[in-house]
Amino acid sequence: MSLTAEIAQHYLEIIKLLDGQWLLQGPLTSHSWLRLSATPYYLFFSFFALFRFHPLTLNYLWMITSVLLIPLNYFVVKKVFDKKTAMFSSLLLVVSPLFLGLLKLPSFFNFISPLFYFLLLSIRSKKIWLVFLIISFMSNLHTAAFMLLPFFIGIFLIIKRFNIKQAIFSFIAFLIPQLSFIINDFFSNFSMTKNLLLWIPYKLINFLTGKTLGLNSKPVPDETLKNIFDFIKLNFLPVNFHWSLGVLILFMIFFYFRKRKTLFIEKVLFLWLIFGLVILMIHKNPPLHYFMPLYFIPLILFSRILTLINQSLAKSIILLFLIVNIFFIFQKTKLSEEFIPYEKEEKIARSIIQNARGRKFSLSRQGPFDNYTDQFKQNYEFILWWLGNRPVKNAKLNYLIVENKSSIRVFQGKNLIYQIR
Repeated sequence: MSLTAEIAQHYLEIIKLLDGQWLLQGPLTSHSWLRLSATPYYLFFSFFALFRFHPLTLNYLWMITSVLLIPLNYFVVKKVFDKKTAMFSSLLLVVSPLFLGLLKLPSFFNFISPLFYFLLLSIRSKKIWLVFLIISFMSNLHTAAFMLLPFFIGIFLIIKRFNIKQAIFSFIAFLIPQLSFIINDFFSNFSMTKNLLLWIPYKLINFLTGKTLGLNSKPVPDETLKNIFDFIKLNFLPVNFHWSLGVLILFMIFFYFRKRKTLFIEKVLFLWLIFGLVILMIHKNPPLHYFMPLYFIPLILFSRILTLINQSLAKSIILLFLIVNIFFIFQKTKLSEEFIPYEKEEKIARSIIQNARGRKFSLSRQGPFDNYTDQFKQNYEFILWWLGNRPVKNAKLNYLIVENKSSIRVFQGKNLIYQIR
């Protein structure tokens, strides 16, 4: 298991509640001017307390959630569609590289996936206010979920489900999880809202003019289509397979649902997928976690197609996916090798405490991902807090952690005091 920098950031915010602080700023985003609502910090606090704030709390919680995700998929898909679709989609989900990828490095945005299934149930029950409440909670976990807001407003307007009462209740339901964001933005003269309103047309203009900008607005290669088709492929096949297979799978889904008369929920899922892909195409170069609001939709739609073709062929396709994924399932991936295992991080933290002998000290770190200021230092900072000796700023005693692929070294001044190979 690994403790990533993003998780450590959340942990250091959540423990402020132990000091009686009221949190208004939620999870950081890729934009320094935008922070989400702090609602998840309040909701997750009880789980952190249950696990006594262990640094792997989110890992344990996600492990439990991911085990429940399989029966949740089966129950919801069976209720929304039928038993056969539920069985096919659950079998595919068990070995889905997209799902297995979530197990390796859990983060707050992982929890969008169980909310996805509750969103499906709320759409089926036509409880419109509940749809927008769940979307709001999803948006607290990652900004990509905001794409669902205009989509479902448009859907309910088209099918004429909105009336004044429903619109008011839906608006209030969406605002409730966003209260800390609204209050925080109010105290900053609504700077985040203003920047967000400027950022949307900025992205649209970049798309229309063919510009592809990365960090610091520097031009980068446009790999948007590759990322989109890679996401489709990863629902079914390992990372080793070429992204072009995603083109074939998406074409099958698109062709099938364009030609066939479908159920209302099928149409919603299909349009949900297409709308989300268009939004991410406009955004350009979306990383894999930006697809979180769309996770498993291709898998469910494809399973739906399998129930309506020759069943011998359908079972052969399912069996092929199972065999291929099981073959690759135990192979190490680049992602799993990038991060230092938690056990090594804890050993380093304990060695620092032992060397400090109760004295106050400051901490710095050098290694991979140094372009993210302090983020990976925060892993050690939280572990040291959990062990009872959190570093402080500008102390006379300073420790430097140097990470590379072959070892982790700890220096006090120029002296090497601990090393793990």
